[in-house]
Amino acid sequence: MMLTHHTCAPTRPSHSGLFSGTALNGVIFTGIYSDMTPNWYRDVARPLIISVIIAAVIRLSYTALYWFLHKQRFKRRHLAFTPAELYRAFEGHEFELADRYGDHMTIIFVTMLFSSSMPLLYIIAALYFVAAYWAEKFELLTIAKRPIAYSDDLAMYVTETLPFAALWHLAWALWSLSIFGVPESAFVTDTFRAFMLSAATTLSPAWAAGLGLSAQQVATRLLQKDAFTTMLCFFICTFLLLFFFTFSSWLRYIRAFLAAIYILKDNYDDQDQGVPEFAVAVQAQMLLGPSSYAIQTNPSYEHAFTRMEDFDGDDNALMHQ
Repeated sequence: MMLTHHTCAPTRPSHSGLFSGTALNGVIFTGIYSDMTPNWYRDVARPLIISVIIAAVIRLSYTALYWFLHKQRFKRRHLAFTPAELYRAFEGHEFELADRYGDHMTIIFVTMLFSSSMPLLYIIAALYFVAAYWAEKFELLTIAKRPIAYSDDLAMYVTETLPFAALWHLAWALWSLSIFGVPESAFVTDTFRAFMLSAATTLSPAWAAGLGLSAQQVATRLLQKDAFTTMLCFFICTFLLLFFFTFSSWLRYIRAFLAAIYILKDNYDDQDQGVPEFAVAVQAQMLLGPSSYAIQTNPSYEHAFTRMEDFDGDDNALMHQ
């Protein structure tokens, strides 16, 4: 069976006109390729992989730089004139967890986005994270200062953000892998085919201006064997993510409805709201209590430290104390 190829001329397309007269004109969609042609791999994919490798090497080289600077300060400790200078000779740098999360998230999202058409990114990302694990472990345990007590806010944000990388991956794979024409999937029904053609027709100006394809060509491309299953996975993942991130909201709505019809007694409003976590309360100095736990400053033991000169001969006050 001969495969057809959805060709697109490697010249500057007219999709920049989609945003003519807007603030996005000349900002996005200004490239010369409108599809993943062989020339796109030569002029875009290859520099992209090189930039990812360079970014990973630079990130890992920071550990070697911190180690070198730490050793240099330690060697010059005998030149310190003040205790502060001597202390800095033994002191490490700040270990910024937020910066590390940002670097790692960049590698993950770039890899997930383009890996369907550039599998080499999987190997690069795997080698990067293996090296980053050992490099940052060494840096944290032997070079850097002891980090502060972080809350779980940053970790929870990353946990909630990472699943969207799967959507990026499926969306890019849906289009990049379907560039070669193959027969239509056997699971496509007439109803679904008509629905896809109607949806593609609605966005026909964007297809024509951005890709030079008609609505029929786009619908045919998305219903191929290699694209249809990917599209179904994309819709399923989107539904699951929306359900997961809105599940707590649905529970609150259900509880409020049941409480409104007196089926469920809701004590949610009676609970304490806005109570911070312990680590956050310590950092923000939000804990309530005496300024000092010294017994001399505690009002309950004030009588035990009263001086005799303070009574002025008042026997009743003395007996009361």
